Amino acid sequence: MRISNSRGYTLIELLITIAILGVIVGVISTTFLTAYRGYVKSRVINQLQEDGNRIMSQLSRYARSSIEATTTANSITFTLDQDSIEYAENGQCQTVVVTYTAQTGSANGRLNVTAPSCGSFNSGGVITDTNTKTGISITGFSVSVTDNGTTNTQEISMKLTFAQAVRAPTLGEYQGDIELETQVTTRSYIR
Repeated sequence: MRISNSRGYTLIELLITIAILGVIVGVISTTFLTAYRGYVKSRVINQLQEDGNRIMSQLSRYARSSIEATTTANSITFTLDQDSIEYAENGQCQTVVVTYTAQTGSANGRLNVTAPSCGSFNSGGVITDTNTKTGISITGFSVSVTDNGTTNTQEISMKLTFAQAVRAPTLGEYQGDIELETQVTTRSYIR
């Protein structure tokens, strides 16, 4: 019986090849995971920015359509101009109240819109997404109103802080928060 003299790979050569492939796969997977985490983080921030801009836009419309605004610690009341579009769209409700409810352990911070002087109100209810896994939470609410006596207007400064929902995944790449601020001048008012 004749034994072939052909040589195969030795165990050491196989182990070195496996080690080199392991390093290459490790580098590629780390690069992929880093890119994916960056994508997820930017998606979270973009969603917060989009929702935050929508909410700030709605609040700014109320402010621009109002002839007067008054504040308390956690709310702002807009008295709408009867010639404004917001007045007509909101069932001819002259008073709109936006109330901030702070975040609790199991509920998102949110803004509620009511019109106490009206029976029906098209834009009423919660203007933020209350879903505790996918929605947003308002974690900060600050509003100030300054009278401008020379022009008979008011300057309304609104500052809101938005964060991921209370029960959103807790990994760092799934978390984000943004702060939006705007200043709006009301229509002239009568005092």
